[in-house]
Amino acid sequence: MTSLSNVITGLILAGGKASRMQGIDKGLLVFNGLTLVERSLAVLRPHLTTILISANRTVESYAHLTGCPVYMDDIPDFAGGPLSGIAKGLELATTPYLLHIPCDTPYLPQDLVPRLYAQLVKAEADICVVQDGQRVHPTLAILKVEVLSSLQEYLATGGRKIRTWQEQHSLTFCDYSDFPEGFTNLNTLPKGTP
Repeated sequence: MTSLSNVITGLILAGGKASRMQGIDKGLLVFNGLTLVERSLAVLRPHLTTILISANRTVESYAHLTGCPVYMDDIPDFAGGPLSGIAKGLELATTPYLLHIPCDTPYLPQDLVPRLYAQLVKAEADICVVQDGQRVHPTLAILKVEVLSSLQEYLATGGRKIRTWQEQHSLTFCDYSDFPEGFTNLNTLPKGTP
């Protein structure tokens, strides 16, 4: 079996404003004893060697906590949304594929990396996105690095909707209807957070 580390670069998206969470840097929020970014790393590290973090604030904190390369978006003031972080991740990836996840999804399944990759290869698609039987999760996806130029063009014309851009490509879905609870994300502060 091919080592996934040789073909996939991981990316944790932690660059958002978190406006629904009083502007707290979500990835650094402690949840059940670990920061959210550490929980994300726990899903990626068993499978991948190279993991990048997209963060637009407290870059030094992320670098110190994780030991991973951390970068900021090229589009200032959070204006590019997650696509801006994904574009930069595609630029920096040294493998044929990039797998990105958001930092605010603490229950992700441990088989996420191999399952997404297997579906992408099986479907011979450009992008594979998680769907849980009820919802599609466009920020949980694996994609060919060669889609970078189309994403750069989309961003340059003012495009910001991740689903709209993904649908311009050969797209497949990784079915997680057997574990939908794994994709619950935190958009409000947990009780007891100061």
